[in-house]
Amino acid sequence: MNKTIYCPMCEEERAARAETVREEYELRGEKIALDVPRLICLTCGELVIDEAYGDPTLRLYAEYRRRHNLLTPDQIRGIRDKYDLSQEAFAILLGTSPATLARYEGGSVQEKAYDQLLRACYNPVVVAELLEREGPALSDLQRRNVTAALNRVRQTAALAAIPGCRELSLAKYTAVVVWFCRHLHSIPQTKICKLLFYADFLHFQAFGRSLTGSNYRRLAYGPVPCAYEALRTILEENDAIEVQSIVYPAGYDGLEYRIGSAAANNPDVFTQDESRVLDFVATTFGRLNAKEISDRSHKETAWTKTPAKELISYHHAQHLSVRLPAR
Repeated sequence: MNKTIYCPMCEEERAARAETVREEYELRGEKIALDVPRLICLTCGELVIDEAYGDPTLRLYAEYRRRHNLLTPDQIRGIRDKYDLSQEAFAILLGTSPATLARYEGGSVQEKAYDQLLRACYNPVVVAELLEREGPALSDLQRRNVTAALNRVRQTAALAAIPGCRELSLAKYTAVVVWFCRHLHSIPQTKICKLLFYADFLHFQAFGRSLTGSNYRRLAYGPVPCAYEALRTILEENDAIEVQSIVYPAGYDGLEYRIGSAAANNPDVFTQDESRVLDFVATTFGRLNAKEISDRSHKETAWTKTPAKELISYHHAQHLSVRLPAR
């Protein structure tokens, strides 16, 4: 189908046809051929770039990066965002200029040596060393931000080494625990483990994936998140929660979770579906004490059909004693 374009050769609007043209470019001494959609003026034969295709130069850069296994602009931004760094702060740590980093994030092709430096920053140990060496040039706020981000990255990496924790989202797990502490106040550790279990398995039941990514083990007091004690320590260290030892009326010691001084209050962290699940779990189980919710979990096939200390399969989500109500 022909279309009307402005032809720079004819200096007026002309009819044109679309055609894909094989064109050869050169970048850093390397010839690269691209199939470029062009519009051909039916009057003079002038080739005009089809604006819907975008800038061929960016396509050329993308092909060059693919051939040489260089980081994409999105991957470069992802590394910077991982450590909560601005372009200026990241450039200071790298020992380069913000303008250079901005060009590479904008689509220009980085040199191999610069690419290797960026790739090294996937490792938090490297960034920590850069922070120690170049940190004095950052503002106090920038240093605090990257230090906090490094702490989060290290914690997530440590958890990933624990069987059953590889798919866990530490941020989402933290947000769920904080949500329950904010809505239900002081919560015994046994109860918080069961609330997490029901939240994850109900979300999987309804939407085919867990809410936090946590796996659960079948222990004596019911299902518990893998490495729940390590997770509790991380949440305490980040001041997301406070954990206090208490003596229950029956005479035994226990731990209670309470909201921490640095707990974030960001309702947008949850989707509408996730919020529905949390509200339902809090309504259904929030008034039960630790023993009552533990006894309830013992009746689930997730506990009765799983050997002691083994991981609980999420296929048991379809056999829970409760279901998320339809909208």
